[in-house]
Amino acid sequence: MLRSLLLIAALSPLAGAPEDKAAARACNIPVFRYALERWTAGPYEVVAFHRGPLTEEQIAALGVLRQSGANLEVDHLDLAAPLSPKRKLLMDRLKVEVPGLVALYPGTQDEAWRGAFRADAARELVDSPVRREVARRILEGQSGVWILLESGDPRKDDAAAELLGRELSRLERSLTLPPHHPEDPPLLSDLPVKVSFSVLRLSRADPAEHPLVTMLLGSEQGLVGTVAFPIFGRGRSLWPMAGAGLNAQYISEAGVFLTGACSCEAKEFNPGFDLLFAADWEGGLSAAPESQRLPMPVLKPRPPEPTDSPPKSGSSPALWIALLIAGALVAVSGRRILAASRHDR
Repeated sequence: MLRSLLLIAALSPLAGAPEDKAAARACNIPVFRYALERWTAGPYEVVAFHRGPLTEEQIAALGVLRQSGANLEVDHLDLAAPLSPKRKLLMDRLKVEVPGLVALYPGTQDEAWRGAFRADAARELVDSPVRREVARRILEGQSGVWILLESGDPRKDDAAAELLGRELSRLERSLTLPPHHPEDPPLLSDLPVKVSFSVLRLSRADPAEHPLVTMLLGSEQGLVGTVAFPIFGRGRSLWPMAGAGLNAQYISEAGVFLTGACSCEAKEFNPGFDLLFAADWEGGLSAAPESQRLPMPVLKPRPPEPTDSPPKSGSSPALWIALLIAGALVAVSGRRILAASRHDR
């Protein structure tokens, strides 16, 4: 019931708003496209706990995190030095094993993942095959990729996959995107805008995906059994669907929300949470449409001078030489005439 109320609120941005405000009109860019182009993923805070000088392995782990390009911020705490009250409270609450890494959900002090303070653990935290595949599909124009987190019971997992696939195929046939409005902001990419969904199954037992599984399960309490997560934008997930909540109604409501007109509000006013991705979303987006590009200047080579055209005045060296000789002759003749005139006198 709570999810339905959140969805109604998200799909009704004009409720209670003054009718005379032009800004109250929701733009007709679909939510999934607006999120991909304009919602920056919130940063995870990754805290590295250690005692004393950093080892080479720990320095390498910090380098992996900082150079990953993922949506994260890194801090390391030397427990041999005095801690701020905030950090001491975090340390005491999480009961971290030292040395160790802890990732916190964006804007919170809630643990999303913890692991060893090593380079291999840092690499698994920021990237994994499933996340790369999700990013690839989204950057190819899919409206959303539904991660189906398996329970380990093949019968239940297959039934959930069959339900999800059937409902998403129906939504692809029945949903229509909102028409373009002249006041809509411009699209920032030439990716196709279409209704397209897919399912990606994820095993809880896959060691390469352990950080992703932990982040997904920690997003909400009580997630047991097979769970579906609709991923869109720059790695943002809508509410998870598990147990009785994984049904045709909630799948349909999520599809309607993702393909509906965006309210063009800040991301935080919309449902969902950000996952940790190392994807280059900006680089992956195609260039702006041709109509939005500035024309590039065309530099043409200068045509060769015609060989049979007469030389321009003042441009030939031979002409200058002839003029100098003529001037000298005039000067010499003038002096002779002047001398003869004086002699005659």
